[in-house]
Amino acid sequence: MELQGCTADCFTFSSVITACTNLSALTSGQQCHCRIFMKGLEQNLALANSLIDMYAKSRSIQDSRIIFSEMCCRDWVSWTSMMIALGSHGYGHEAVELLNQMVKSGIKPDMIVFIAVLTACSHAGLIDRGLTYFKLMTTTYKMRASQEIYACVIDLLVRGGRFKEAYDIIRSMPSAPDESVWAAFLGECKAHGQPTMTARQVLDLKPKKSGIFDSAP
Repeated sequence: MELQGCTADCFTFSSVITACTNLSALTSGQQCHCRIFMKGLEQNLALANSLIDMYAKSRSIQDSRIIFSEMCCRDWVSWTSMMIALGSHGYGHEAVELLNQMVKSGIKPDMIVFIAVLTACSHAGLIDRGLTYFKLMTTTYKMRASQEIYACVIDLLVRGGRFKEAYDIIRSMPSAPDESVWAAFLGECKAHGQPTMTARQVLDLKPKKSGIFDSAP
């Protein structure tokens, strides 16, 4: 493109970074990052957000942290991308602290943010902390928990071996649990060598896809 006389802009670099992210092509992504820096575009908000995601998905979380710390301004995407990055790498405490910083900065968390935080707590074994944020979401922020949120809470509990609490939450859900909720429960039951109490309930769902039963005990 450049040989044809066209100059790469922010949209060009964003497209290339997305391609590198999808392919986990870290070296190519680093080369693109260097070009962005040489052109003085490193403070472009959209590009910085894309680089955070690219480095995190390429297992280079420290580079994501550096980019995030050097940003002169951050939006909802910046905070959420960094929280997801930290959570996926097992840095649950840092992800939770980032949520607190985001709220202090004046940005209101939404459902996606709480999914990121609950997932981070689950991976880091922060069970009670995750339950606190689940309660905060439903009481302080008056959000109605989605099936995906319930799946995160179930995963949080069963990863910590609290199967009875997880099952009680499933039974108390305001709407019938979908496949994602049961899959989270059944998958961890098998991983922990626990007998499942839920075969009949799962079969009653009659899901369109049977893949979740492949790992059922």
